[in-house]
This record gives sequence, C-alpha cells and structure tokens, in this order.
Amino acid sequence: MPDRKDFDEFLDKQAKEQRKEQIPHLKMASQAAVSAEQLIGHPAWDRYLQTIKALIGDAEKHREMWSDILHNPTAVNIDAIIKAKIGYAECNARVQAWQAALDLPADIMAAGKQAKEALEKNVG
Repeated sequence: MPDRKDFDEFLDKQAKEQRKEQIPHLKMASQAAVSAEQLIGHPAWDRYLQTIKALIGDAEKHREMWSDILHNPTAVNIDAIIKAKIGYAECNARVQAWQAALDLPADIMAAGKQAKEALEKNVG
C-alpha cells in the first residue's frame, strides 16, 4: 500500500515532467526578449511609436468629445446618448489597445527575463 513517501515521490516526478514540458516555451520567451531589445531604439520602431502615440491622442480627443456629450445636462435625445455611449466605449477600447501595443516590447522583455530565470533554475 502506498505511503506518504510514495506520494511525495510521485509528486516530485510529476513536477519534473511539467518543468521539462515548459522548457521549449521558456526558451522561446527568452529569445523573444532578445528580439524586443534589438527593436527598441531602431528608427523604424521610433516611427511606429510616434504613429501609435498620435493614434492614442486622436482616440483620446474623440473620447473626450463623446464624454462631453454624455455629461451635457441638456442632452435628452436617447439616440444621441446611446450613440455617445457607444462612441465613448469604442474610443476607450482603442486607447487601451494602442497602449497595449506600446507596452508590448517591455512586456516581452519582462517575460523573457522571467523565462530566462526559470530556465536557469530548471535546467541549471
């Protein structure tokens, strides 16, 4: 009959197998971090950032316009209010999406650093 020692050995074996399965994913994340590091500071990347920042500014401007309509005490037309709510939500989603695109290289580098540390811990 299995005892606590057998159960602990089983858990250890299972954990080792799971770590082995993670190694290819960790290596890929670690390599992606290197690519992201090389991307930052490149002139094409700087143009990309400028374009995204302009798109964010445009979406924020439109979001503010929709917000003004929503907060206008004289706005009573239900269709205009619904249109303003939809416009505000759409602009807010755009801002969040563009911001995520701006944050992506930093997120990739952070994940790569964590992956590298996990690889060193699991393999080394």
